[in-house]
Amino acid sequence: MGGRAVSYDVRGDGSKAVAMRSVPGQLQRQALTQVLATLQPSELVVPQQIMTLSLSASFGFESEVGGMGDLFSSRLGSMGVDPVVMVESLVITVLSSVLDVARIERIAIQSQFNQSLPSLGEVLKTIVDELYSFDDLGGEQSWIERLVQTVLTHMVLGLQSSYAKISALVDEEVQRCLEYMHDQLAAVIAEEQCDRTGRSVYEVSDMCNHATRLLGWLTGKKPFLTLLPIPEGPPI
Repeated sequence: MGGRAVSYDVRGDGSKAVAMRSVPGQLQRQALTQVLATLQPSELVVPQQIMTLSLSASFGFESEVGGMGDLFSSRLGSMGVDPVVMVESLVITVLSSVLDVARIERIAIQSQFNQSLPSLGEVLKTIVDELYSFDDLGGEQSWIERLVQTVLTHMVLGLQSSYAKISALVDEEVQRCLEYMHDQLAAVIAEEQCDRTGRSVYEVSDMCNHATRLLGWLTGKKPFLTLLPIPEGPPI
């Protein structure tokens, strides 16, 4: 996604040499589909046999390869492996790569020169449509789906922070994406209010929390950017 193939000059190429080519649009779209497939709740469920065989790391243990960095952290203390952290780590790893600032800048630019390549708007909409579906999965897959959606919400909002340093072109597409996410949530919440027998109160509560974050952004209260008020009087 947003990839480029580099070809270095060799003797005899002359003016026909092309130093850099964008990866074909079909391959980029296939790559996105395959990456998003790894974030499906059915793929992220930690098998029960793994959980029963896994223990938390012994006190003072460090991996021979990467030290403590090779180990999953845990919010459970020393009382076993934390499946939520395991899933969370995988989701953050995948989405942080997909929504890397340099990558989305390349995607935004490539479609300006070649309309056969996916645009940033197309990529963001595909991600939202795939991960913001709010299916009533039930069981363990239900909380995994909510976790994926929470991470996605935070990451897209994070692109709007002052630290992301995105271009105006990307900023415009991210704003459209946030509005689309809010509309998707509003439609689901309205549907649940009409039929309260569908989802658990926790699922609807999570949806409302997402909507609140997005509504805060839409009304100018960006949760990732807080500025101190300017004091009165002449500057020091």
